[in-house]
Amino acid sequence: MFGSSVVNHPHGNFTKLSCNKKLDEDPCLTPWSFKFGTDSVFSKTVEIPCGKCVVMNPQQKILELRGGLVIIGKLVIPDGVSVHIKTTGILVHGEFVMESSKAIDGTPDIRIEFLESPENMNFRLPPGEGPEDICGGKYGSCGIGRKPFVVAGGIIDFRGLPSPSMPTWVPLYDVDNSMDGWPVPSSEYAHHHPPPHGCRDDGILISHDLSAGSHPAFTGSFGSFWEWTPIGLKVSHRTHTQHCPVIDLKQVRHCIQPGATLLLTAKLILRQNGRVDQTDCAKGVGENNCMSIYQARMSANAVGRTSSLWKENRSFGSMLGEETAIALELNFTSQQRDDTNVYEILQIRGPGPGVDMELLEFTLRYPPREAFAADSKSVCKDLVQSNGDAELLGLSPYPFVSNNQETHLSIMHEEGGNHYFAVTGREFAVQKAGRGSGWRSAGISWSPPPSCVKTHTKYTFEADVRMHSFRMVDSEWKLKGFLLNTRNPVVETIAVCPRSKGTWVKCFGTYEPSKEMTEAERFQVVLETDTSSFDVDYDVDNISFKPTEGALDRLILPKSIENLWKPGAEVLLNSHSSDWGGHSVRTIIAVENHDHEGYVNVRLNEAISQPLTLGSHPYHATEVALLSRNIVIDGTNGAHLSILHTPGYTQVIQGVDFSRFGQQGVRDAYPIHFDYCAESANSVISKNTIRHSNQRCIVLDATNDVLVEGNVAFDNKGHCFVVETGTERGNVFKSNLGSYTREVETLMPQAGASGKESDKTPATFWIGSPSNYWIDNVASGSSAHGFWFELRQSARGPHASDFDLRPSEMELIQFSGNIAHSTRKESLAITGYHPRTTAVIDAFKSFLTANGHFLVSTASNLAAHDTILDTALESNPFPMSGTRIVAVESENPGKPSLLEETELEDRGHATDPTVVFNLQPGAGISQ
Repeated sequence: MFGSSVVNHPHGNFTKLSCNKKLDEDPCLTPWSFKFGTDSVFSKTVEIPCGKCVVMNPQQKILELRGGLVIIGKLVIPDGVSVHIKTTGILVHGEFVMESSKAIDGTPDIRIEFLESPENMNFRLPPGEGPEDICGGKYGSCGIGRKPFVVAGGIIDFRGLPSPSMPTWVPLYDVDNSMDGWPVPSSEYAHHHPPPHGCRDDGILISHDLSAGSHPAFTGSFGSFWEWTPIGLKVSHRTHTQHCPVIDLKQVRHCIQPGATLLLTAKLILRQNGRVDQTDCAKGVGENNCMSIYQARMSANAVGRTSSLWKENRSFGSMLGEETAIALELNFTSQQRDDTNVYEILQIRGPGPGVDMELLEFTLRYPPREAFAADSKSVCKDLVQSNGDAELLGLSPYPFVSNNQETHLSIMHEEGGNHYFAVTGREFAVQKAGRGSGWRSAGISWSPPPSCVKTHTKYTFEADVRMHSFRMVDSEWKLKGFLLNTRNPVVETIAVCPRSKGTWVKCFGTYEPSKEMTEAERFQVVLETDTSSFDVDYDVDNISFKPTEGALDRLILPKSIENLWKPGAEVLLNSHSSDWGGHSVRTIIAVENHDHEGYVNVRLNEAISQPLTLGSHPYHATEVALLSRNIVIDGTNGAHLSILHTPGYTQVIQGVDFSRFGQQGVRDAYPIHFDYCAESANSVISKNTIRHSNQRCIVLDATNDVLVEGNVAFDNKGHCFVVETGTERGNVFKSNLGSYTREVETLMPQAGASGKESDKTPATFWIGSPSNYWIDNVASGSSAHGFWFELRQSARGPHASDFDLRPSEMELIQFSGNIAHSTRKESLAITGYHPRTTAVIDAFKSFLTANGHFLVSTASNLAAHDTILDTALESNPFPMSGTRIVAVESENPGKPSLLEETELEDRGHATDPTVVFNLQPGAGISQ
């Protein structure tokens, strides 16, 4: 049914197939697997047969439909099903139903992804269905282009919201920014000490990849057989543990400062007769079979001394035949580092006789500047001082340590290069629990500065954790506070990790310390597993522990979003300046109750710059929009959804994220396109996201009576919300928000005598037919206009020859309560409009525009009432009454909070969000 074709426009309308007359009688019990098996890849077209209903709940969560999907009967993806469909195209002659009602958390239930397809596609109606000439005759076909999602005589019913009344955007009520930097005494945190004069600025003393060849600092010990190999320094035929690699510190000892922290890392291979096995040390066979690191020196009076710096224990888990990494934190005393010493060397002593040692890499260095806070006021920005992602210091886990002598902390890496912390040997901590404390939480640990743990302060903790277990493990991150003269520490949970086994999960928590906790003199952060999993090893990555006070990362929003906008969802904050690209995109990490009834704190993953809020600028507040949805359709730069010549049927598109749709320069290739659907009463395009479109957003073409409400459009090219031909009537555009509307690089070709397209001067709302409704919409951040009435003397397309249709003279039904701000050109443009009855622009608001408020050209019989502007007009472009000038800078940006004391004219009581935001819930879609 799909194939190569020249794109043609249908001749007539599509209707419901006769073979689907009894489709409603099908109870929809046929599972996908019953019809199509358990395959995950289909090379040929997958067809839902006429008169049949198939329920998609496949065993395979990813389905690849390389030949496309044709729905002649009915396909249902029910609520709660998680599936990812990859396809070259979708054609709907029957019915396509998708539903997901979970709270929006950034992880969609349903994802449809369009595969690359170099060919245009076409279709023919099933035999005996519809007039033959609709697609060009008996042997003709209807072209539908590349990556099509076409509804021809069918119905789509997409509902992806947890509630039909959920707001998709609201003005920013306020921000919570009660703290800005906490000074910390210098004794509480580590400082960066610049290396002595003549030493490297980056703090590296020795760093050598021994596969690069010999180096004067490296040799074998006296009495050993050693040689340089293509991969390193090899010590073989060993008969004693002191037959080992030696590192001479002579050339760098002037850079070693007694008492200063140094980081030593090394990588080596232990070999014995080609075996790949645990070493005797890892097997617990004698302590003399374990590795160690010593510093050896001789004083000026010829007295030799050695100092043990590190000794391998069984939990280290060294292997024969595989690379082994060593990392330790050390410092030298004034005796170990003395200019009068005859020599100072490091020895990496080996296991027992018969095991060859080959040193591959070695580094001795100071922690770099990046491992420390810039100053005392930045110490508490993250209670993980540095290296929380394990990427800073190669093999060194600094500043993290193991809190138990039996456990081992190391740095590992995955395919792709990501590094993470690995904790091993916890079984030995349990076995030797009687020898020390802390075995229940043995593993990774660090100590936040005491001054960073405060009362009445909330913190956010995040970390990725992977348990080495075949059964589910519960784990929690704990903060331990050690009080003076008190034996047992105060212990409080700071984050809970999802139950897991063998896969990475994200631990998250918000935490407010108790008064008792903040009285502790020192702290320790640990990870504690459940009582049956104290011996389970684990991996950790991406650790952060941040106070949320002070940074502008908490938004105060109405409680109507609670339990609907969830952590993980993306939000958009529109530009709050004249910069049309001044928006921000952030991720919600928490939604918490606010002290004042009716509001919640929405915590973001990253701070924002100071916005305009209803508290500081009640007439110019920044809008906050939810971008994430539960149903995502990824157009991969080219898909287009078209309701094609299908009048009279109810189409519902609600709660879908359309991403990367549209084909620039190709006519009719838009994210959502009602194409010649005539009377379409009860059809709804509601609360969707359209983002990163290559060409336009929602286009109504020769279609009437559609409700377009609550949609969010972001980062799209060309005109966005469009009534196209001049024939459209009765459509309602209500409470839609368009942000960051950009110009196209390639215009669509001119259609007949319709005139040149104008998408290089885009308007967020482009109006080619005034006989519709525009109510309470927002255009923010356009490279040209917010709203543009660009009216022609005749209709466009096939209606161009109907001289009775004169869009330039049509009545404007309603244009009220609309807002445009942060546009590069005039916020409202009206060109070529001469209505027979006065067209009224009612309660329009325009501010922070870079080039004025109005562009009026060859237009007449216009008027405006109750306009609000932030700058005065030099002259009125048309009769205006009730105009108010409210400059942005004249409002009180220092006013602390709308929650405290603010009067808003015409907004009702400030603490009632349904009044402030005009959020009275409308009827549900089903109603």
